[in-house]
Parts: sequence; structure tokens; C-alpha cells
Amino acid sequence: MKIKELLKCISKKSWASSKTTTPTRIKPDEDLARFIFHSNGFNSSRVKQAAFLPAKNLETSVFRKTKLVEKSEYEIKKKIISSERGVDIKAVATIKENDVELAEGLTTRAEESKHKWHANIIGWPQEKHEQKQLAQILAHHSSLET
Repeated sequence: MKIKELLKCISKKSWASSKTTTPTRIKPDEDLARFIFHSNGFNSSRVKQAAFLPAKNLETSVFRKTKLVEKSEYEIKKKIISSERGVDIKAVATIKENDVELAEGLTTRAEESKHKWHANIIGWPQEKHEQKQLAQILAHHSSLET
């Protein structure tokens, strides 16, 4: 069995067993992990605003790192996401949920339709310059893991 197939199988099994439950509310002190796939999202010492900019659907995907209790569970999740995207994760920005809410209008919503412990940062404005301002706030409050 190829590594990609194995990771997919592990993900499906762990997800299938939890699919019947409602996602738990995100607590203010939870660590959220934003996987960074491109070097424009960070430099050697800090996270850049580009790491947090929303997708076209005005959502920024994150994982509830605090819920990925064991380091191996976190590493497996990173491998699954890399495999699905076909791109290696170059870095991770970690931010507390309550720091997300410091950026006016933004909040975090659990969204586990495809991955357990997934969430989205929502409430982004339509205007690109406003998105950049809010993303800068998130970048300022996050820490970098390479």
C-alpha cells in the first residue's frame, strides 16, 4: 500500500468514527494551526499577512491544533493535508482563537465535513485592502513553526 493510500485510509477510519458527533465549540484558548504551503506566507523569523488571507470563498482554513493531542496525530494530519494538496507544508502559523477575534469582525467556526478538528476563520470583508489589514493583525499575533 502506498503512503498516500495509507494516509487516506487512516484519515477515513478516524473520521468515520467521529462523524456522528457535532463539532465542539472552539474555546478562546485553543491553538489554531494555519498550514503554509508557499514561501510568501513567512520568512525566517515571522509569519506574513499572506499566510492568513482568505480563499475566494472568504474563509481561511485552520486546524484545531489543541485537539490534535498527540504529536503523532498532528504530524499525520499534516501529511494527509500535504498529500491531498499535492504540495508540502513549508511552515505552520499558530494562533490562539481569542487572538483571531482581535481582528474586528473575524471569528472561527468549526467545519468538520471533510476533516476532523478542521475550522475556518470567517467574517472577512470583500475589500482586498481590508482583508490585508486583518491578515496583518493575525500574522502579528501568530507564532511560526518551521
